[in-house]
Amino acid sequence: MQTYKTFYPTSAPKVGSLLLVHGAGEHIGRYAWAIEQWNRAGYDVLGGDLPGYGRSSGKQKGHIDRFEAYIEAVADWYEELRCRDSVPPYLFGHSLGGLVIARFLETHQPIVRGVVLSSPCFGLSVKVPPWKQSLAKALNVVYPKLTLGSEIDSHLVTRNEQIIKRDETDPYLIKKASVRWYNELLLHMQLNWQQLDRIPQIPLLVHQAGGDRITDKSETKKWVEQLPIGQKWYREWPGLYHEVLNEPERAQVIQEMINWMGRIETTK
Repeated sequence: MQTYKTFYPTSAPKVGSLLLVHGAGEHIGRYAWAIEQWNRAGYDVLGGDLPGYGRSSGKQKGHIDRFEAYIEAVADWYEELRCRDSVPPYLFGHSLGGLVIARFLETHQPIVRGVVLSSPCFGLSVKVPPWKQSLAKALNVVYPKLTLGSEIDSHLVTRNEQIIKRDETDPYLIKKASVRWYNELLLHMQLNWQQLDRIPQIPLLVHQAGGDRITDKSETKKWVEQLPIGQKWYREWPGLYHEVLNEPERAQVIQEMINWMGRIETTK
């Protein structure tokens, strides 16, 4: 499956490179501000739209047959970035993208400089009605492409009214998912826990929204605590909603990420 991807080179003295993976229902274009900050700090950024999202191919938006399609897309982006830069990149993933990054680490053990995750989807906080859960399980075999509306509203992911207003007219933002997508998500959240010990020894930083109403922050914290690596950091932002890089405090959030990456660079 072809995916839309794009490269954002820095015009500042180069420090490194970063691979960015977006969350569910969104696309790389929603990270223009964050990419600009990383570029200013000296990082090239490569990212794209995951299969079934944004400008990537896929007969049906919000649907995948296999979660592995996400992992394969990230593996492809990673290889392209390695061809552009001999120095191992940083990986960044938000929400669903955080889960995809974790599964990529567990299944491919790539060589990376470090990993930053933002409110990763290691557990769900948003409540899916029981009837939808039962329906999704029943239809996963007979009608896997059936799409159901999401329970997620823009007001649940950010307190930034400018972002909320922007999302209302975003043609690439979708708020639906197929029953197969939902079942694949649940499966790989489970596999993420089962294969935790496969993650390589790399520096890892998790920024978790304290007021997250989409992902379960307690699951994220537990995942970090149980992760068998030496260099790991968990940073929770009290009161911030799910999309920490879209919150009113986002400048402080991304600066902490960039500062952390800078400290990792000094340990080369």
